[in-house]
Amino acid sequence: MRAMRAVAWGAAVWGLFACGGDAGGGAPTGDVVDAGAETKGEDDVEGGGDAAADTSGDTQGDAADTGKTLSIVTEPFTIASGTEQYLCMTHTLDRDVRVERFRYEGVEVVHHLFFARAMAPEPAEPYECPVLFKTSWLPLFTTGAGSAELAMPADAPFVLPKGTQIVIQLHLLNFLPEDATRQVEVVMDLTDAEPEHEAVLFPMGTTVIDVPAQGSATTSQDCVLHRDLEIFAAFPHMHLLGTRMRLEAGPDADSMQTVYEREWDFDQQDIEPFELALPKGTHTRVVCEFVNDTDVPAGYGESTHDEMCFLSFFVKGGAALDGKCLDLSGMEGEEDPGEDLSGCKDVTANDKGIGAPCTQGGGECGSDLTCSSDMSDQGGTSGFCMSIAACATSADCGTGATCCAPPEGGGFIKVCLPDPCKPSSCEAVD
Repeated sequence: MRAMRAVAWGAAVWGLFACGGDAGGGAPTGDVVDAGAETKGEDDVEGGGDAAADTSGDTQGDAADTGKTLSIVTEPFTIASGTEQYLCMTHTLDRDVRVERFRYEGVEVVHHLFFARAMAPEPAEPYECPVLFKTSWLPLFTTGAGSAELAMPADAPFVLPKGTQIVIQLHLLNFLPEDATRQVEVVMDLTDAEPEHEAVLFPMGTTVIDVPAQGSATTSQDCVLHRDLEIFAAFPHMHLLGTRMRLEAGPDADSMQTVYEREWDFDQQDIEPFELALPKGTHTRVVCEFVNDTDVPAGYGESTHDEMCFLSFFVKGGAALDGKCLDLSGMEGEEDPGEDLSGCKDVTANDKGIGAPCTQGGGECGSDLTCSSDMSDQGGTSGFCMSIAACATSADCGTGATCCAPPEGGGFIKVCLPDPCKPSSCEAVD
């Protein structure tokens, strides 16, 4: 097993939102003038309140600190007629917020909008970003052309702490006969109520994809749920060759029925309201269908000319980005020749089961742990049991193991690794 396979899961979990590639169609890049992001807040008291500037760059404001609505607004940007561009802007929150609804009024030159929490630092100044999603962006709200909104359950807002960096990505297409100068505003309705739960993301799907040239293919991933899921929204994701995605569920593998299905439209990538409760122990299967009318085969990858098969649900409570229903074995990994993790092959189980020997697909780790070899594309290789997104300190990992945050997860996701298997890049949290 390659040395870095121990933490290959990190890039893979974030990779489900990594969709780089061409900005589409070879269109020339448009000119952008004076684009940036600022915020404004509104006091939601009887009789209304004056909107005031909150934060722009390092500038601090205080009027929005007592507001019920926080808006992130771009400065005017200009895109030339007949051009296409991906433009990103950022804003750092200067206070904790609990978001119960996102709202956006469509802007005619915006083909899609992606609103995310940056888990690794992004540039403070506006920049071109010719990707659909990045590995270090945690989706909060996204929509295609036109107005949209997304409401969280009353008892499960998104909780964004002070210091959170927000990214607004705009895919701009100007089919107008003249240059267009526009602004974009995303409104967050806030709540002061202490949440019973937090809204988190639960991803499902597979990286094992093989679509032949001038052919079609279907890929799927089965998972038995290790926790209850109370779903309130769905975010399916495929690329240009995807045609349909569905989720099947049932009490056992022989009695699953379709509970979610969507005809895939690459040009309309939005988070859609979808309510479903699935109890622990439910058997699930994500199925993705592809049709390839090109002369080039396609597999898993970040480019729009590669493919993905991920169905992410927004759910009430639990660990953020729980990766236990992801098959990551189709990802390529990198070996770090400069680090000696040879002692990893001799680890044994500690009091929490971390370090127990396991094999790819063998199920030896139980429902609360993951086999490191399940993150590998080398079938049949041996590995060790580890935990994902289940520790706050190393004490949660048991003896001889460390709770650390791999850089692939932007420091957000934490894992328990046996000490001999922990690469130096995985920073201990204590």
